[in-house]
Amino acid sequence: MSRRVLRGRPSDHPYLHKDFHGALSFALDYVEERMGREALHDLLARVAQAIYSSLIDKAREKGLSAMREHLCEMFSKEGGEFQVRCEGDELVFRVQKCPALSHMRDRGYRVARRFCETTRVVNETIARQVGWRASVEYDQERGACVQCFLVVHKERP
Repeated sequence: MSRRVLRGRPSDHPYLHKDFHGALSFALDYVEERMGREALHDLLARVAQAIYSSLIDKAREKGLSAMREHLCEMFSKEGGEFQVRCEGDELVFRVQKCPALSHMRDRGYRVARRFCETTRVVNETIARQVGWRASVEYDQERGACVQCFLVVHKERP
């Protein structure tokens, strides 16, 4: 039996994170059906805190620009269509074409009923860790959303 060795660098291959969304979609429905919506929310918040710990640290250091850079980089890599506005203490990220939903629909994956809730829970978790507020208004059918982050200033005595 001959052996073939494939050599290459990650940059030689297309970005593959999109397929993660299909697995996540199945997992969301599985957890919600077996453990309930609150358990799903708690799981997503814990996972967000762990996975995005470096983003949280950057956001504490650089403010909203860290979140803007992160969102723009991820949505650009995945082929999303978006507009971003960052002024003062507010970041507004408008998504016209969600790359995750588009990819899953193109591949025939079932989209979880609350797939877009993931964005809301993750954003709120990150924002809470940094001292911001976050909101997400989404239309899962259209694959569009508006993600907002607001720096909350604590009043000084």
